[in-house]
Amino acid sequence: MKIVLPFLMFLLISPCSFAQTPEAPAKTTAVSLTPVEEPALVAPSAQPESQPVAVVTPAPAVAVVSAPFPKAPPILTVSISPIHLALPVGEVMAEYNLNNKFGLAGIVGFGSVTVEDALGNDVTGDVFEFGAQANFYALGCFRKGLHVGVEAMYLNAKMEQNSVKATGEGLSLGGYVGYKHTFSFG
Repeated sequence: MKIVLPFLMFLLISPCSFAQTPEAPAKTTAVSLTPVEEPALVAPSAQPESQPVAVVTPAPAVAVVSAPFPKAPPILTVSISPIHLALPVGEVMAEYNLNNKFGLAGIVGFGSVTVEDALGNDVTGDVFEFGAQANFYALGCFRKGLHVGVEAMYLNAKMEQNSVKATGEGLSLGGYVGYKHTFSFG
C-alpha cells in the first residue's frame, strides 16, 4: 500500500541539476599564466614632434581549464518503508535506474503482526511479502520527482494459537502515484 502526501509533492519538485548524458562538452575558462608588462615610457625629448608614438604590448599567454562534468545520476537506490515499521514489519526496496525517467524495483518485507481474536486475545503471527514495481518519473527524475507506476505484491501471513493455525495469502496488482527524494548523503 502506498501512502502519498500530496501537500508535499509540489513543494519539493524541481528540475534535476545534472546532465542527461556524460558526453556533454565541458565548460572552458581562459586563465592568464603570465603577467602583462607595462609599456616603457619614452622621454619626450627622444621623440620627434611630427611622429605619433605607438605602444605595442605582447598578448598574455592563455591556458584552457576544463570544468568537471556534473555529478551522474545514481544507478540504484535502496530505501525502507517507515510506515511498515509501526506493525512492526520491515520493508526494503531496491530500485534500478533504467534511463533517468524509468525505474524498476524489487521489494521484500518480513516481520510480525498482532491482531485481536473474537475473544479479545492478542494473536501474533509472521508476515512475509515480496513484489515488484515499474516507475515513470513524470515530473523530475530518478533522483527526485513525482512518479506514477504499477505494482505487483504477494503477501503471506501465518498465525497460531492453542493449536489452531491460520494462514492468509494474496496477490495485489495496482497503480499508484508517489514522490521520491534522494538525499545527497544517501
